[in-house]
Amino acid sequence: MDIISFSNEINSRIPLSYRAGWDNDGLMCAPEPDREIRRVLCALDVTEEVIDHAVSGGFDLILSHHPFIFHPIKSLNSAKGEGRMIGKLFSSGIGVISCHTRLDAVPGGVADGLCSLIGLSDIRTVAEGGEGILRIGILEKAADISSFCSELRRRLGSPLIMYSEHSGMVGKVAVCPGDGKDFVCVAKENGADTYVTGSLSYNWMCDAGRIGINLVEAGHFFTENHIAGYLCGIAREICGAYAEKYDSFRIRIIKE
Repeated sequence: MDIISFSNEINSRIPLSYRAGWDNDGLMCAPEPDREIRRVLCALDVTEEVIDHAVSGGFDLILSHHPFIFHPIKSLNSAKGEGRMIGKLFSSGIGVISCHTRLDAVPGGVADGLCSLIGLSDIRTVAEGGEGILRIGILEKAADISSFCSELRRRLGSPLIMYSEHSGMVGKVAVCPGDGKDFVCVAKENGADTYVTGSLSYNWMCDAGRIGINLVEAGHFFTENHIAGYLCGIAREICGAYAEKYDSFRIRIIKE
């Protein structure tokens, strides 16, 4: 199966209708459109490190969550930045397909996977502004916010979780993977006592008491990285390709 056919299969399984209007994803790069897809590298981000691994490992395709190309490219320089990364892809014939907000929102995608990791039941989708990424569910057993965050940190493998307390108890949880600062009030309006997302602004965290909701910042990468394994499964289903998950986390955290 070539990369065009593979991309079409991805679109049938993760429909474009779930994509936010501002988003840019899909077939990002196809140096050799007729190249047969045998080896697929799955990662949250397409960094230069990921590309180098794909080149050295003989991969035909990188399948990512975050778009390889998001903003318009105004210039290319093969010696640095995007130009160097694109040059490596073209010289090695490696394609890139990215599935962003549609993968967040599609049933079984990033948001639902995060709910499963947290341990929520009775999950429902809240569509806001045309985006169906927000989920709300019930924690199996109510817990105090500190214990909840400690367990969440363990389940996500996150080195750091920050929270701002309102009630101190967690029972009904709203979830948005990645950057969820736009949905804080939506979570509150839909009855959640706690909101878990990847990243929030300082001002939102300060306002948790005023808004009336516990706010939990669990790390953008760690609320979404589970999806790389899901993408591996899709790649195997589509064409029986060898699929490998790559940890693209590059941020370092200093601990005592």
